Amino acid sequence: MSDATSSKALAVSASMLLFVVPTLAQSSTPAAEKGYTLSVFATSVPGQYTKPDSIAVFENHVYIGYGDGNDPTGADGKTNMIVEYTRAGQKVYSFTVKGHNDGMKLDPYTNKLWVMQNEDASPSLVIFDPETRQKTTYTFAAPPAAGGGYDDITFLSGLKAAQ
Repeated sequence: MSDATSSKALAVSASMLLFVVPTLAQSSTPAAEKGYTLSVFATSVPGQYTKPDSIAVFENHVYIGYGDGNDPTGADGKTNMIVEYTRAGQKVYSFTVKGHNDGMKLDPYTNKLWVMQNEDASPSLVIFDPETRQKTTYTFAAPPAAGGGYDDITFLSGLKAAQ
């Protein structure tokens, strides 16, 4: 199927919430809690997809957005890969988004994947339809009031996304 992309301006009005989370000590070797095991979910050709960041799960599909170390402002002009896997770790589909991917959620009302880019400046949003494989890119009419961009998305109960 075609991977048509169209750009549209998106005006966003958002309230900002700040959550402070304590930094947890990082272990160089991950360890599972008692009763659980760790295993590799999926692997990539070395250097093909790096620095997985965002994960969204819907039914039997797992979507992973890779950051690849790209500039979080999007100024380097690079793209990031979003890969759809089965729950068994088999690659199903992939598509690119322009800029640095950081923030991805599945809209529970439309079952479309919302993918945010460039959390430090020039943000954009790609809405991907898993059924048709179409993606629509939205740019913001003005920079966010607090500067930078948007790092993540959440859907409020009872509020439906614009169709």
